[in-house]
Amino acid sequence: KMEEQTGNQDWYESGSTTTYTAPPPAADFRINLEPDRPATLPFGNSPNFLDGLKTQVTHQAMSYVAQEALHATTSKASGFFHYFSIDWLTKITEPYFNINCKIVINRIKDGIIPKKQSSFSEPDLYGPLMIVLTLSLMLMFSIKSKGISLGSEGTAIGTSLAVFFGYWIGISLILLLASYVTDTQTQTVHLLCTVGYGMSSYLIALPLCYLMQSFNIYLLSSIICLSSGISVGLTLKHVTEDPKKGRSLVLFTSFVYVIFMAHLYMSYLRCEK
Repeated sequence: KMEEQTGNQDWYESGSTTTYTAPPPAADFRINLEPDRPATLPFGNSPNFLDGLKTQVTHQAMSYVAQEALHATTSKASGFFHYFSIDWLTKITEPYFNINCKIVINRIKDGIIPKKQSSFSEPDLYGPLMIVLTLSLMLMFSIKSKGISLGSEGTAIGTSLAVFFGYWIGISLILLLASYVTDTQTQTVHLLCTVGYGMSSYLIALPLCYLMQSFNIYLLSSIICLSSGISVGLTLKHVTEDPKKGRSLVLFTSFVYVIFMAHLYMSYLRCEK
């Protein structure tokens, strides 16, 4: 037994001195087809997985924010330029140009012949615009045929357009200011319509003064323009609360239409070549 214990002790002592040797590493069988190009991880160039993931998420987030900002800016810009588009302008002005020709002819008559009841409850701008353009062409023809020298004022067509468009818009704005003083219930479109149809009297007065150069014809033309001024004034009087202020508007419009006829006659119709 003693010999057996001694043998076991010798085996333990001899075994305890034995050292463990690690196996060699496994062989790497990956083939690098591009030896000059460094290997890249799927989530960026960082060797750390979290850093690469953070880089990719940041890049995607910035791209998304840039796209949303571009979309919002484009939407606002398109909405801003919508107010200057032809479609928007057509939509706003279409109700004022969609009118029957019979109504236009009746309103031209009402613009010359005074009536107690106004026919301009639903205003339009087609008739007044055509009247102003026609008067401009007539005045341009008179200026060129009579050889009137405009000097530094400009061309014949420019002067004609400025005279009649300035009169149409200017008198409408003056009457708009007067409506605030006289408590007249009217709007800018109604005034443009009323004043424009009142200018139809000049369609008769201008040819008469151009063809027949006499003082009697000028008086007849002034009477026709006076009738239009009274018609415009009565239209405004119907929507004025105070009758006295309404009569003052009638006097004012009558005076303005006659004075403008005198200006046309003295400046562009009476002059000889």
